[in-house]
Amino acid sequence: MLCAVLDELAANDPRVVVIHLRRNYGQTAAVTPGFDHARGGILIPVDADMQNDPADIPALVAKLETGYDVVSGWRRRRQDSGLTRVFPSKCENWIISVVSGVPLHTITDAPSRRTGVR
Repeated sequence: MLCAVLDELAANDPRVVVIHLRRNYGQTAAVTPGFDHARGGILIPVDADMQNDPADIPALVAKLETGYDVVSGWRRRRQDSGLTRVFPSKCENWIISVVSGVPLHTITDAPSRRTGVR
């Protein structure tokens, strides 16, 4: 299972920290402890559902190295239900973009297409 793979990575690499939650609390509740325990200079949250390809991470880091403070990406082909997941997500992202003034396609998605904010 994925937990065993992550635990093995953490056992062999002190840079890797695995945080186990007792149950599925949702994305925000799961990501928050990760941010709280992060020690590195670059944070790249990736969902465990594998809809985001970790192979895209180097492209995000490369964009940061050109002087951007924040980079973001999005999934071009979402695999979840349009009505229950995609539509609410689009509404949330639009509100966040309007309030923050940052014109991002999606706030929560990880690599697939890179956007930068200086």
